[in-house]
Amino acid sequence: CLSRFEHVSPYLCKKLNTSLYSLKRIKTISNTATTKITYFALFESHIRYGIAVWGGTSQENLQRILRLQKKAIRILNCLGPRDSCRGSFTDLKIMTVISLYIREVILHVDGKNLP
Repeated sequence: CLSRFEHVSPYLCKKLNTSLYSLKRIKTISNTATTKITYFALFESHIRYGIAVWGGTSQENLQRILRLQKKAIRILNCLGPRDSCRGSFTDLKIMTVISLYIREVILHVDGKNLP
């Protein structure tokens, strides 16, 4: 039996891979600040779209998206493929996909309690 969110990961990963290519190209011709703006516009916007709904999907799907997000962070900070990017998330003030999901769910639940 297929999960109702099985289609999210392949579709989203394709979008994110396209955004990674754009980030690589932009990084070669501009500075980190411009590339970071591009990250939020092209990459994170795809992750955020509907994350409160599909974010509860399998851990495997979230890990696949997190791996792509780490590639984007490595592009932003000019890190090698084996370099740790944990500190770069903090330095760039970028939340991981899992943190984004938790934030969106909390905001959604908190919004329900408003008068």
